[in-house]
Amino acid sequence: DKVVVHLMENYFLSGRADWIDEEGIKKLREEVAFKRHSLIGNKAPQMQLVDTTNQPFYFEQIQEPFILLYFYDPDCGHCKKKTPVLVDAYDEFRSLGVEVVAVCTVTDVDRWKEYIQETHMEFINLADPGYESNFRMHYDLRSTPKLYLLDQQRRIVAKQLEIEDLKDFVKRYHQ
Repeated sequence: DKVVVHLMENYFLSGRADWIDEEGIKKLREEVAFKRHSLIGNKAPQMQLVDTTNQPFYFEQIQEPFILLYFYDPDCGHCKKKTPVLVDAYDEFRSLGVEVVAVCTVTDVDRWKEYIQETHMEFINLADPGYESNFRMHYDLRSTPKLYLLDQQRRIVAKQLEIEDLKDFVKRYHQ
């Protein structure tokens, strides 16, 4: 992603690619806007999220050295497959110093809370019912599910890995 953003910004969007029409330029700008904030190595963008009791929540409240951000939609077929895998892996993640933070991408608070109950998600569950934090843009959320691993400085160190691969990544990162 970092290479793609660099090439787009420095070549395609700088006027050097005169063969690209206005519509193409518009699509490239949108692609860069979605990817720019969530590059590996970047500080994770803050979000204005609330927990299930409507209390604000911030990354600073988490003491564990890693945060696994899991963005999902309760009605997404892929999310329905990945959520149980993550629920089953939660204890192992905790033993590795990883706190799981699940972020629901829909505004229907009742559906969000229902899904938490249905799937037995015991980790931190958050949402942005009013879409106030622009997290879709900041975390390139044009589809779900999406996973991001943040380190102790809350920098993005991995993204879009499978659950098992994330466990191995964290173990190697500790060495």
